[in-house]
Amino acid sequence: MQILKTLYICWVVFWAFGCILGGAMAHNGTFIEALFGFIVLCIFPLLPYFSCLVSNKILQSKDKFISGFLCLIVFFFVALYYFLFFFFLKNGIYYFFNSHNYIYGSFCGNMQKNKQRKSKMKQYINNLKDYAELAQASYFYFDLFKDSQGIPRNIYELDSNGNKIKDESYPRGYKEMEVTLEHIVSQKHKEQEVLVNLQQGDDIFTKMRNDANEAFNFDKLNGEFGEIQAKNFAKRYEVIFHQPNTLTGFSATLFSDKMKNRFIVGFRGTECRF
Repeated sequence: MQILKTLYICWVVFWAFGCILGGAMAHNGTFIEALFGFIVLCIFPLLPYFSCLVSNKILQSKDKFISGFLCLIVFFFVALYYFLFFFFLKNGIYYFFNSHNYIYGSFCGNMQKNKQRKSKMKQYINNLKDYAELAQASYFYFDLFKDSQGIPRNIYELDSNGNKIKDESYPRGYKEMEVTLEHIVSQKHKEQEVLVNLQQGDDIFTKMRNDANEAFNFDKLNGEFGEIQAKNFAKRYEVIFHQPNTLTGFSATLFSDKMKNRFIVGFRGTECRF
């Protein structure tokens, strides 16, 4: 008997906390609805116990009127017990509370919506990080990919110590490699010279033009991304179109996001020159 009492106290305490939490977290639940649900749940396990008590009173009573009245009470308890039992069995406790905005139905529904809100918030934060990264990237010199004739430009290939690698098969006597998106955005290659494309020819005029072009070439990379960030950026994005500085200093870049299959335009702040 003591065990049953302990279990019943635990049952009541559990649903009391359920009412408090459910009332606090529910969307449309009211205090009356939560109180009604709590009372039903407290009475539910007591119905068989009340029925047994009344049955013992009937057996001990000698008055027929009292016995008949007690029989009606027993019938009421048994009918109420079976009604609640089959109702819960048919619809489920969760459905009962959820459909009437009671305690745990509303609580679980609110938890699900909180999870959805957190998921959306995480998505918004990730999008904000992406846009901030693209905004920073829009300040890099994407016009150094190619020259005015659309021919790709090169940079010197460096060894592990940052020195140029000698190779007489190249026109300048050092190894060269084509400029990539990773080179442009990476801090590792910042301030590295972007070479002009040399004109072909052995005459003195061609040599003079090449020397003049190299002498007045001040094109250098200005990337600021770390090594890992630069690699990830180059894998994810592709530069579709870049508008270099106009006469008013306006510049913009159209990026293709290969991960999310979308296009993003990055505008750089206008640079005014007086």
